[in-house]
Amino acid sequence: MPYYAHSIEGKEEKDWHLLKEHLENTAKKASDFSKKFASEEFGYILGILHDIGKYSVEFQNRLKGTRFYVDHSTAGAKEIFNLYGSIGKLLSYCIAGHHAGLADGCSYSKDNSLEDRLKRQVYDYSAYKEEIDISKIGKVNRLPIKVVGKYKGFTLAFFIRMLYSCLVDADFLDTESAVAEMRVLRGQYPGLIELNQRFCKYMNKFSTGQDKIQDKINIKRAEIRDQCINAAENKPGLFTLTVPTGGGKTLSSMAFALNHSIRNGLDRIIYVIPYTSIIEQNAKIFKDALGAYNVLEHHSNFQYENFQNEPIDVEEKIR
Repeated sequence: MPYYAHSIEGKEEKDWHLLKEHLENTAKKASDFSKKFASEEFGYILGILHDIGKYSVEFQNRLKGTRFYVDHSTAGAKEIFNLYGSIGKLLSYCIAGHHAGLADGCSYSKDNSLEDRLKRQVYDYSAYKEEIDISKIGKVNRLPIKVVGKYKGFTLAFFIRMLYSCLVDADFLDTESAVAEMRVLRGQYPGLIELNQRFCKYMNKFSTGQDKIQDKINIKRAEIRDQCINAAENKPGLFTLTVPTGGGKTLSSMAFALNHSIRNGLDRIIYVIPYTSIIEQNAKIFKDALGAYNVLEHHSNFQYENFQNEPIDVEEKIR
């Protein structure tokens, strides 16, 4: 019998989202995402096992219309724990919480802690062995990170959250591609090289003019920016930029970030700033320099309707 991951409204059962296809696609996406921190094997394992609880007859019947709740995520958490022991227990956090969020490790009361989830009885999902060959998944017997010193707890927690993010994003994206009746505008952004070209063109307008005082300020700003561009040649690490107010830190730091990212093969620039008013100011400058659809602004004051003066696909793309 065919096993499905999701029903699709308005389509016949034979055209629903196949479970094997969903697991394989999610595994590949999660592996690609987690490759950035040398954890592609972990991402793949999480993706291929995250929904194996959907192989139960009870879950398949739910897709066909039965109304009772079926816990499908606990099955994958239990399976990955059984397969990989202590490392599997770390990974089980991600699978157990890929819909509800990461659980606490344990609790003195009966709740949805990971400890309780791993003891929970679930519906028979063994049919997954008909479509998923565990022996070909691969083995992981060590973590790709160093877990030492007094911060090892934080290190493990951060590692779990990174993997969790990769799994949830991969799961959502594959589900969306299969079932969402909407215009998908993800990706297809210009690369950092093109963005840097736009940025340089934008900066040309700050060349010297008739105002001698402003000329002197712009000359100093250009000197600061040149130092930032030179610093971008260094290997990745921690850098500081200490400049008085009005010295052009916003644009100089972006000049550094663009050049540093290109030199070191990085994918994106993340700007984290305190105070929403300052975020809004910086975001406006970056949009002017790089194009509104290349800047993803995200904070408590942000409204997608702010893009009402832009073409509709810009608002949809940002959303």
